[in-house]
Amino acid sequence: MKRWTVGLAALLTLVGAGQAQAVIVVEFDEVVLINLTPLDGTSHYDPWGLSFEDTTYYAIDDRFPPAGVDDYGITTTTGPENEMTVVFTPVVTQVRFDWLSIIGNSIFATAYDSSDVLLQTQSVTGLSGTTRGSFTFSGLGDIAKTTFHDGTGMIGVGRLEYSPIPEPASVIVWSLLGALGIAVGWWTRRRKAA
Repeated sequence: MKRWTVGLAALLTLVGAGQAQAVIVVEFDEVVLINLTPLDGTSHYDPWGLSFEDTTYYAIDDRFPPAGVDDYGITTTTGPENEMTVVFTPVVTQVRFDWLSIIGNSIFATAYDSSDVLLQTQSVTGLSGTTRGSFTFSGLGDIAKTTFHDGTGMIGVGRLEYSPIPEPASVIVWSLLGALGIAVGWWTRRRKAA
């Protein structure tokens, strides 16, 4: 009985702590669409809390890995210098994008908060040929959307990894579960000592 109680305490504590910062990974093979399907205004990725602006689903060829584990991704809808936008609902605390540039040139990525205030810009310049890389936005506060563009319109994003901010009710429930785990552990030790 004592081992079971200690195990339950540990589990509740871990579950309570772990749920505060879940990481979601989207590799765009979760929903397989026809190549070059526009994503603007669609609900294909609603379950992942994602919506898009000027973005097209792209069944990319095998040059795309290792940025993604498959041949699927997203790209800009209208070509050079136009921004592909990913909107997060709810907002996130960190996001990582794995990208591929087929022709090269420069790639720019930006992160914005929910008031459209620019949080950070990142770029890579001097690329030539097929190039892979990633951008990570973290420690900026709440991120509501990110944009990407390059000079050729040949950028693809094949993998998103992000941490949504938990809803207040979820934080309270998981915090209570963590506190319950600690209390059960304390009670078990006290009882064992007596």
